[in-house]
Amino acid sequence: YYIHHPDNTILPMAGLWDQWTNKEQKDCLTFTIITTEPAVQIRHIHNRMPVIIDYDHIDLWINTDYKQEEALGLLKSYTNYLKYYRVSTFVNSPANNSQKCIQSIEMEGS
Repeated sequence: YYIHHPDNTILPMAGLWDQWTNKEQKDCLTFTIITTEPAVQIRHIHNRMPVIIDYDHIDLWINTDYKQEEALGLLKSYTNYLKYYRVSTFVNSPANNSQKCIQSIEMEGS
């Protein structure tokens, strides 16, 4: 499925990153996307989804000057409308990086 904002704008997601050194003394940059309960209209697709941060709250998530409790309050299910449609299994390979990854299955025959 291709899940997106109705206006095709970016959906900012909550994530965490870290920089650390492993046992072999190699620097590592790691990242994780924080997930939550899925939005109502897409629950039939999967049992979780990324936490989507409203544009008005991006600074609260990124800026470490805010209290931790305020930022953690953003970790909830998305309540705004999302559009979605089915895509082919072409998207399942990391070798594929093209518009075909988000092409609707219904459009494939066109």
